[in-house]
Amino acid sequence: MLLCVVMTVKPEMSWASADFDGLPSAQLEGLRVVEAGQSFETFYVLPSSNEPMIAQDITITFDPKQVEFLGADYIRDGWIIAGQTQSQGEVRLLAASGSGNSFEYGDHDRLVLYWKAKLGMPASVPKIAIASMEGALGSESGLHLRSFTAAAAIQGDLNDDGLVTVGDLALVVTALGKSEVSPDWASYAKMDLNEDGTVDYYDLLMVAELILHGKITPASTTLTGPATASAGDTVELVFGINDLFQHIYAQDLILSFDDQTLEFIGAASINEERFHVLDSDVTSGAIRLLIVHMDTLFPSPSTQYVRLHFKVKSGTHSESTIVSVQSLIVANGLGEETDISGVAHTISFEMTNTEAGDLNGDHRISIGDLAILANGYGKSSTDADWSSVKQGDLNDDGFIDISDLSLLAAKILL
Repeated sequence: MLLCVVMTVKPEMSWASADFDGLPSAQLEGLRVVEAGQSFETFYVLPSSNEPMIAQDITITFDPKQVEFLGADYIRDGWIIAGQTQSQGEVRLLAASGSGNSFEYGDHDRLVLYWKAKLGMPASVPKIAIASMEGALGSESGLHLRSFTAAAAIQGDLNDDGLVTVGDLALVVTALGKSEVSPDWASYAKMDLNEDGTVDYYDLLMVAELILHGKITPASTTLTGPATASAGDTVELVFGINDLFQHIYAQDLILSFDDQTLEFIGAASINEERFHVLDSDVTSGAIRLLIVHMDTLFPSPSTQYVRLHFKVKSGTHSESTIVSVQSLIVANGLGEETDISGVAHTISFEMTNTEAGDLNGDHRISIGDLAILANGYGKSSTDADWSSVKQGDLNDDGFIDISDLSLLAAKILL
């Protein structure tokens, strides 16, 4: 008979366990805050059974970025680890009674697991859990198997009732202010949903998001502003980030734009008391901004940070232009960096009714217009860049040639 149950984590006891019919509660004890490079132990425990246990097949999962598995051993004499395999983030152990003895009711700390926290890992409670266990039990009627597989964890289900509700929100409230330096952190680490080492306002917002929408939307950038503009207009675009559920202290933002149609004027913080544009670098068609945060108290996950100002160049013949967030890297207080996906904003140009031949949009016909026309000499409607020069086709024959130059020269001499 195969029975599946949810593995529970009891915060006040700091252990992971799983109960099911006919088989004892499998528990993992000893999880606590560890420092980088620190060696530590956890204990696999099967504390009670109505029947003696003869053999076990145990799978333990762990975060390989946090810890290294060093080995395992049974504390009780007569029991051996008959086999062991290890893959990325998982170890499987086969345990058997080497002397014919079985686990009896009341045995404790049967299996010790040895670990070492990896260098560079911040002080935290490592992610180690019992994934599955199959046990062979003996009785007067013979041997039989019982097994369980841990159910997949539900993000935000902190009280292990299989749902994300106001009860989980209340648990985060009771843990507010707890951090990795708290002596009882192991009891509250589960409430740190964004895994930044502190139970805070953002963790509350994440649980609320899960209650209302059932998921946490990945962070993304925003770029908002007018959809249309005309030559000579000043355009303001606003850069922001949506759904960022963590405290950040610095941003490295790179934007791209078409410098043939737009001139970059400058960037300014929306709130100088909270965000400051520390430095910038502007090259042909690219803007790089370094932004620092002075105040991260109770920020919104979706916030606008910077106003970007552009001017539409006179004489542009393009129908539209695009400003894009090419890359954004944010960093938290531990120096951990996160890439956030970019976004693009399109501005369509409204063509003004200028006199034929006024190619630079200065409302007069002069030598400047003749120079622009000469630069496009020889182009035709079959060329890929025709849209940028077609305004110079004064006789609408699909070519820019001597006829157009003559027509424009005549207008200048009038």
